[in-house]
Amino acid sequence: MINAFRRVFQPVVFAIGLAIGLAACSEETVTQSATADSVIAITNVTILDATQETDGATVLISGNTIQTIGGKITVPDGAQVIDGSGKFLIPGLWDAHVHLSYYPNLGVETEFPLYIANGITSVRDTGGLIDIVLPMRDAAQAEGAIAPRVHIAGPLVDGTQRVYAGLMGRPNISVGVSTPDEARAQIDELHAAGVDLIKLYEMNTPETFKAAAQRANELGLPITAHVPLSMDAVDAAESGVDGMEHLRNLELSCAANYQTLLKERTQVLADSLDEDGGTLRGTLHSLQRYAAIEAQDTDRCNEVIAALAREEVFQTPTLTVNTFISAPLAAQPRWRETFMYLPPDVQEQWNAGGKSMEESLKSRPANTAFIDWSFAMVDKLQTGGVKIMAGTDNPIGFLTPGFALHEELALLVETGLTPMEALTAATLHPAQFMRLDDKMGTVGAGKLADLVLLDADPRDDIRNTQRIHTVIKDGRMFDRVALDGLLNKLKVKGHRRAKKSSASRDDTDRTGGVLVFGGTGQLGSEIIKDLVAAGETVTVLARPTSNRDRLAGLDVTYLVGDMLNADDMERVFTSAPFRVVVDASGLPGRGDQSFYFKSQEIISALVVKTGVQQLILHGAIGAGDSADMFLPENLPEFQRVSIDAKTNAERVLTNSGAPYTIIRHMTLLPLEVKESGAAVATEDHTAIGAMTRDGLARLTMECLDAPRCMNKTLHAVDLEVELTGRYAGMWDRYKMVLKPEFYKRPE
Repeated sequence: MINAFRRVFQPVVFAIGLAIGLAACSEETVTQSATADSVIAITNVTILDATQETDGATVLISGNTIQTIGGKITVPDGAQVIDGSGKFLIPGLWDAHVHLSYYPNLGVETEFPLYIANGITSVRDTGGLIDIVLPMRDAAQAEGAIAPRVHIAGPLVDGTQRVYAGLMGRPNISVGVSTPDEARAQIDELHAAGVDLIKLYEMNTPETFKAAAQRANELGLPITAHVPLSMDAVDAAESGVDGMEHLRNLELSCAANYQTLLKERTQVLADSLDEDGGTLRGTLHSLQRYAAIEAQDTDRCNEVIAALAREEVFQTPTLTVNTFISAPLAAQPRWRETFMYLPPDVQEQWNAGGKSMEESLKSRPANTAFIDWSFAMVDKLQTGGVKIMAGTDNPIGFLTPGFALHEELALLVETGLTPMEALTAATLHPAQFMRLDDKMGTVGAGKLADLVLLDADPRDDIRNTQRIHTVIKDGRMFDRVALDGLLNKLKVKGHRRAKKSSASRDDTDRTGGVLVFGGTGQLGSEIIKDLVAAGETVTVLARPTSNRDRLAGLDVTYLVGDMLNADDMERVFTSAPFRVVVDASGLPGRGDQSFYFKSQEIISALVVKTGVQQLILHGAIGAGDSADMFLPENLPEFQRVSIDAKTNAERVLTNSGAPYTIIRHMTLLPLEVKESGAAVATEDHTAIGAMTRDGLARLTMECLDAPRCMNKTLHAVDLEVELTGRYAGMWDRYKMVLKPEFYKRPE
């Protein structure tokens, strides 16, 4: 029984019909912010952070602050309680290297929810023009915003030959300085504008680099940098910077002939003053990087690492982007599935780029030298006492915001870090770099309530950081259904649902058509419209008297028969090869409810007999384990009978051996009511909410052939659908049929 629903879901509605009528809508946002006097209690949880591994703890959150932590704490009356048994509480994650403004068409409307949905409560933007990233930070700080904490560097402070100057396909996200005085003045300007840190870039001269670093230190601004091509890494570290990005140019300083390489670079830079900065940088990397990797010297590299540790210079390896040259994530079909949450134009561009990379990698062997060096270097840095931070460089390299951080954590573990060391890289170390570790980075009393509750232990597998139960950002709670609502809203925004559903199944064996029962009804017809739009071959079983007007003009095959007639059904199932069966059938009025389990006995047996790969059954909340939410004595007789019949139908299906997906819904709203875009199908069987027919059709399409839905019973709810007319203001009528622990009307 999930207490989050008592707060997340807005007024619930009871409606007479074939299914138990539960409905929910959101008047404002997906969740409600914790008020100053509200308390959230997470009980009996295991706390994991850089300083502790504590079992059986209770954590009390008041407003946006962790109030108390202990083993035996009295939970105040009225607190929102989350049972943390078997769960793991970690600090909110950071992506310590992002570029919010790199793809203007991506937008924070997409990026911010993706971060929250992935447990990322803080990001460090490491380069963007101040007039663009400052409003982004303001938007993240706005009341009610669903967004991480945003820390901005403003533009890259580069030399006069800027790498990111808006030329050669690279965006303009930098400013250039040519003298130490200009460098200091630029730092003063950024400080006055309100940046949170400084980013020094690769084409600086030693003089401008050191002058900028000195001024930033005087102003108390953290500094991260690329090692300039005109400097050695040890010299750069001793200039007063706090961090370095991408391991960039460390390979040059670790070479046995590092002094010769530096002299050569200095000469090329002096001879190329008229060349574009990005092109010049690429030329020097091509000239020296792989030669330097071949000339790595252990003693010299140990000197570099010792200097980084001595000067306390954090390293952000960004392995997700370092692997882009020969093992890009975008070349993997499973990664391209994350693109479904992006705006249509970005999604189209990224899919095309990723598929092109996939074909390119098939035709040539990957050059893994730089990847191998990067992985080995991270291990050496960790062993040498240099602090590692987890950052991705997203969205560069087709790295989907939010999701990319979990890939970075997995890669860090692959280099040799333990899962807890990788977690520290995404929690405490970024907070320390930003000088905020007194407020965040660990789970402690008095710290900000930025937390992630996991369903599985990340110490066993770092990818368990993706098994997110609840995210708490600044004391505001997002449970699993709310997080799925954020993702689904992004997925359908601006997209044709059928096109999206088809695209998400590109790599699935789709041999065989789809057989639909109840296809001429209001729900079934919506499902069939999406199936046809997705290019499926659709067969509909209809009664002789069925009205087919809703399917007019659609290319479907009709068969006439009786779902309770075994011979008719045998004929239907053997009429063509079917991959999926969708049962959206229902009874008009108050017919004989035994129809549901009797028809299911025939359907399930034939699904098994004919080798159908998936049977999707549309059921009702109130059936099976969800019946525990209701007071049966207060339900009308025909509804109790209906619940029993649908419970029996589910039992028949789950015991049959047929591969199934059960999607339960509550009050189905009229066709003219359209979904909010936040509709979800969740495994939380205490979830209650209204459902639109087009939203339920979309969720059906998303479960078609989807392993994540296989042999699952799901509840379909729309958190934000607007209830009007006879569907509005019905909460009080519902109070009579809900058990008290499930009846909790938000104020």
